[in-house]
Amino acid sequence: MSQAVVYGIGCGIGGSIFVLLGLGIEIAGSGLLLSLLLGGILIFFTGLNYAELSTSLPMAGGAYNFGKEGIGG
Repeated sequence: MSQAVVYGIGCGIGGSIFVLLGLGIEIAGSGLLLSLLLGGILIFFTGLNYAELSTSLPMAGGAYNFGKEGIGG
């Protein structure tokens, strides 16, 4: 189970972030760490929203069905 979670997180982050961090730190300095922290917080809240929506609308289709229910068909 833990290997599946780590695999999912790795696919979500992507490998290019590790390549681009060096260049980003060179250009932005310590501001890059602040932007990564703020981005992580936004991703956390987005994940919470999707978790809540998938609990209240337990059907296949994800974002399409969430939008269809919100707009009304």
